[in-house]
Amino acid sequence: MKRLILLVSMALASTAQAGNRADPLHDESMRVSQQFCADAKTTLDYNACSGEELALAQAELSATFAAALAKWQDSQETADALPHAQKAWEVTFEADVAARFAKADAARARGDGVGTAYVSAYNWYEAQLTRARAVQLCEFLRGAAYGERDTPPCDQLVKQVLNEQKK
Repeated sequence: MKRLILLVSMALASTAQAGNRADPLHDESMRVSQQFCADAKTTLDYNACSGEELALAQAELSATFAAALAKWQDSQETADALPHAQKAWEVTFEADVAARFAKADAARARGDGVGTAYVSAYNWYEAQLTRARAVQLCEFLRGAAYGERDTPPCDQLVKQVLNEQKK
């Protein structure tokens, strides 16, 4: 049962290149789930660890977005456009999740069972999309579109920018 839940969660969490082992998002999703849920033994354990992973992904996205805003605060056009881009992503995120789980959500609305892996699969999928957006924002934060290229790992770059903002 443990393996089945993990396999279903991972299959649902991968996106466009799910079958491509060279896909970094798929590889990262597999690594995180195997590491994060290594001690999970029950469905409740998987639901809890996938929920914690989603919370971590959301915190990472929030910090990366704040750092991007801080970095580009002197560019009024960028500072104005970035929140609109984030809102548009949020709409796309909700639509993507709704489409991915439409059949299961319809079954739930009818009172039909959807299986024990539903919650963890839902959490893993949202976490994967959220991390993908954080990666996009990190590239924006790096300044690649403007010829810059800050090279530290994203988490270090986010801390650096936010610490500079506090000064």
